[in-house]
Amino acid sequence: MPLSHSYTDENFTHLIWEINEDEKFFLSKFSLTDKELEIIKSKKNSIKKIEFLSVRYLLRLLKINPNDLSYFKDGAPQLKTGTNISISHCMGYSTILISKKKCGIDIETYRNNILNIKDKFINDKDVKQIDSSSLNDLILIWCLKESVYKAEKTPGLNFKNEIFVESINKEEKNAKTLVQKFNYNKLYTCNLLLDPNYICTIVFSND
Repeated sequence: MPLSHSYTDENFTHLIWEINEDEKFFLSKFSLTDKELEIIKSKKNSIKKIEFLSVRYLLRLLKINPNDLSYFKDGAPQLKTGTNISISHCMGYSTILISKKKCGIDIETYRNNILNIKDKFINDKDVKQIDSSSLNDLILIWCLKESVYKAEKTPGLNFKNEIFVESINKEEKNAKTLVQKFNYNKLYTCNLLLDPNYICTIVFSND
């Protein structure tokens, strides 16, 4: 399956791949580095292997040397070049965001299990922006907060009590979120992709 979304401007590049292929497809497209071989051999789940390979394929499409990519202890990706990178995948999709600014990305398909955990991440300010009975709106809030969490790279950041959705404009496909804790405040501008099959959010620090 070709790219389902591709966007580039002077500030960022964003790719989404719809995964319909098997391992053989990706392995026919590029050679794995020694480190990549080590990682994929450690993955027992075939779905996880294909997600990993799809992300590595996107790296090649972006002409990023796979040896330039490493991970923090919490799993957050980083590039030796210092360019900001964020990665996400869900059932059937993988996505990469490259940006000059501090950034984060999340992609989610429409799954009912979000209803079981909504009280763990929705706060009073968020509720004012959405229909709290809407599955799509709940997934949108989760995506925004997950994207911010990745951008912040702060383990333990509390989705409910420290990340707030300030505004959502679905028509213009943007939103604003705020990280607030102690004497720390950080505002993020957000872009929304509201596809019939998934929701994807990308966030950028206003610094």
